[in-house]
Amino acid sequence: MIEAAGLSKTYPGPVPVHALRSADLVVDAGEMVAVVGSSGSGKSTLLALLGLLDRPTGGTLRIDGVETTALNAHGREQIRRRDVGFVFQAFHLVPELSCLANVELALRYAGVAPRQRSSRATEALHSVGLSDRVSALAGTLSGGEQQRVALARALVKHPRILFADEPTGNLDTDNEARVLERLREATDQGTAVVVVTHSADVAANADRMVTMTDGATGGARG
Repeated sequence: MIEAAGLSKTYPGPVPVHALRSADLVVDAGEMVAVVGSSGSGKSTLLALLGLLDRPTGGTLRIDGVETTALNAHGREQIRRRDVGFVFQAFHLVPELSCLANVELALRYAGVAPRQRSSRATEALHSVGLSDRVSALAGTLSGGEQQRVALARALVKHPRILFADEPTGNLDTDNEARVLERLREATDQGTAVVVVTHSADVAANADRMVTMTDGATGGARG
């Protein structure tokens, strides 16, 4: 599902910043891969490139066999809209909208018919333990609750690929276990999941662990 070879990202300037030097990663459908490493090692940059949120400076990236580095903005957007779910570390919810409306946005963006959005969004919120917060404004939620809304929004359209940046960083033990269960359910349904994490529990529950050091991928552990 994902084939990255030699991905790099350099931000130009008087002193160029080499955020990613050389990343190689292959992720199959139905597989969860944990990306670990110290702060500044390039994990979030890698996730942004794999999720087509940014363009690499070098290397190649195939998504389901399609070489994406040569695609224009519209082509990249079409893949994101159709195939990709993203859980951002900063959540990126609309604070003035309800939890339900935030999750429905993903379905609207994916072109799901209006009559289906409410029931699917409600079910997604229920699956992350937020049945009692469906109507609450996102801006009134705790950090952990916002994180679970972000996960529901990513999962609701049943993406073929799911990228998650520290999806359990604000959660207690019980809710971390709930999130891990949802991620594993996604892989059981054939979704390729890539998780950036500092959590030993998340890494231990992945099928493989890839370590990043100084902007490059290192060894992978099964």
